[in-house]
Amino acid sequence: MGAIAAAGMVATAGWPAAGRLALPGLRPAAVSAWLLGAALMLAAAWTMRQARTMLNPIQPERARQLVTHGLFARSRNPIYLADVLLLLGLLLWLGQVSGLLWIAAFALWIDRLQIPAEEQALTQLFGDDYRAYRARVRRWL
Repeated sequence: MGAIAAAGMVATAGWPAAGRLALPGLRPAAVSAWLLGAALMLAAAWTMRQARTMLNPIQPERARQLVTHGLFARSRNPIYLADVLLLLGLLLWLGQVSGLLWIAAFALWIDRLQIPAEEQALTQLFGDDYRAYRARVRRWL
C-alpha cells in the first residue's frame, strides 16, 4: 500500500490542482525524513530478524515470537511509522500539498484494515502476552 501511495504522489505531482509547497529547506527536510524513516525501518526489521520472526505483514499468523523490545517497546508498528516518514519525505521532495491525501489514505488503510488483521492473528498466537503488550504500548506512537 505504501508503494501505491508513493506512485500516486508521483503521478499527481504535476497536476496544477495538486497544490505546491514553496518553502525554503524542503529538500533537506525530505532527506531528513527519508533517513529517519529508513533508520527506523532497518532497526525494526533488524530487531525482528534477531528474534527470528516473520517480517511479512501479509502472513502475521506465521510469527514465531512476540517482539516487545527495542523500538517495539515504544510502538507496536514502527515499520508502518517508518513508511509514513518515507512518504512524508517524498511529499516534501515533490513539494506537493495533495500528497497529504495519499499519506492519509495510506495511514487510514493500514490503521483500519491491515493492523486489525495482524492484531487478530497475534492475539490468537500469543494470547494474554499480546493483550498485555497491546495494553502497555501504543499502536503508532
